[in-house]
Amino acid sequence: MPSDFWKRNTSPKTQKRIAKLATLMDADHKAIQILFSSMWDLDSEYGMWIDQDDTPTDAVAYLVESGLVPPSFSITPQALIKRLAKSHAAIKKQNVANAFVSSLYDQRPDFRSILGTYACFYGCTDASLITALTTKSGVTGLENSKTKFTVSPHRDAALRFLRSNSMEHDNAVVALLEFEAFRRLAVSAPTDDAVRILVDSLNAIRSLPKSAQLQDLLKSIQIIRGNKQDRRHILETFAYCDILRPRTSFLKKYHRLEDCSLPNHHYKAEWMYPACWWTGKNGVNEKAVEMWFGHLL
Repeated sequence: MPSDFWKRNTSPKTQKRIAKLATLMDADHKAIQILFSSMWDLDSEYGMWIDQDDTPTDAVAYLVESGLVPPSFSITPQALIKRLAKSHAAIKKQNVANAFVSSLYDQRPDFRSILGTYACFYGCTDASLITALTTKSGVTGLENSKTKFTVSPHRDAALRFLRSNSMEHDNAVVALLEFEAFRRLAVSAPTDDAVRILVDSLNAIRSLPKSAQLQDLLKSIQIIRGNKQDRRHILETFAYCDILRPRTSFLKKYHRLEDCSLPNHHYKAEWMYPACWWTGKNGVNEKAVEMWFGHLL
């Protein structure tokens, strides 16, 4: 059956969304549409997820030529980990923080997602990741094997650019692509408006009573633009960064998120670890606020 790839995401509503994102990221409109269509058909009734990769070769070639994604490549898990750790170490923490805070105002998705991924691998060296890879739990996105596998960046990049609130921040393959892409970006200091959103959001969380639960936490940051999923992702990012710290530090070693314990409560279990365990008693970890955002406050 022939693919309907080029028919996806052609409605005026979806095209408007693509145009807005392309302008925000200074990216090619057609390239952004290809990314959408490789993962979702937002014109369908439920925003249909595309399970099987049916992206035409000419579409992938266009993405690569546009500079939005690199070409596919083959690599062993151990080599990928070494490359990931090297790329992480080359990124300035201040640039990551600046990008994230800027996204609080303009909602740029790749600037929004970088902090969560950077924090998930913050305490990792290539040696510690290879050790994690060889344990029972492993590293998300990789198998403990010496065999090369193929990385197809157009599928993994779609999450980072289009649905940052759906990203697997602990996924080593996605993280490598994100780090290498971020290193090529020019990141400026966030505007006063963006910093004000950060300050007001943190103050709102600080003002919550000790009895506060996750629903109260989510409601407290209404100042942040976007929907509930967007705001929850920001709070989950704060937890990856230890700013919301319900348990021991998340930054000291690699955590495979799917193996971390979740609450039994159905609503809390929808949140990512460790944010799912936060209550008002945990408040805000001021040392972590200073660590990430002290240069802005």
